[in-house]
Amino acid sequence: MRRRPNPWFFLPVVLGLAIGGVLGWLIAGVGCTDCVASQASFGALGALVIGAGVGVVMVLVIRSLDEHRERTAEGLPDVGVGCEVPEDEDSAPEGA
Repeated sequence: MRRRPNPWFFLPVVLGLAIGGVLGWLIAGVGCTDCVASQASFGALGALVIGAGVGVVMVLVIRSLDEHRERTAEGLPDVGVGCEVPEDEDSAPEGA
């Protein structure tokens, strides 16, 4: 069952774009005081890089939430984090 996209997930991406643009503009402004074209290009580059990074993280968060909801709906337990330790010593790998 596919859900409709939640618009609240796009807010961090838009915020990341804005912050990246401002940071790029300000960093370019430190090196050049009268270079509007350079500041604009660094602002656009910063917005794209930070926006893409936040977008990747949000996609991973959405996929993780969907997986959690599917497992919960099926009555399955949550997946553990990292390497699980065997419950009894008989199932431990040799040499451990």
